[in-house]
Formats: sequence, C-alpha cells, structure tokens
Amino acid sequence: MANKHGDRIRFSVLLAEDYAQLLIEEANSLNQKPSSFIRDLVYEHVQYKVALESTAHTILKELERN
Repeated sequence: MANKHGDRIRFSVLLAEDYAQLLIEEANSLNQKPSSFIRDLVYEHVQYKVALESTAHTILKELERN
C-alpha cells in the first residue's frame, strides 16, 4: 500500500521477523534509523537498475548503428 505524504509516497512493508531483526541490527551498526536504511537501499537499487537499463539501451542503439 502506498500513500502520498507531501512530495513523497509512503510505503508499508511487512518483513519476516528474522529479516526485520537483521535489518534493524544493520541499520543500528551504521547509526541509521531502519526507515532511513531501507530508503537508502531502495534508492541505490533504483539508481543501479536505471543505470543498467540506460547502459543496455545505449549499447543496443550503438549496435543498431553498426
């Protein structure tokens, strides 16, 4: 479920207890709140995926030209 919250969208995520505990411990080890840690992970994943798609698109265009 996603709800608009100002200029952001809030997601509710349910995690298995063991995974949630690992996530909390990792966030704590980095002196981050779990929600900030999750947000950073999501942003990194999206940026990585966009970079891959952009690179793939560029390579396909280059191959089409040759």
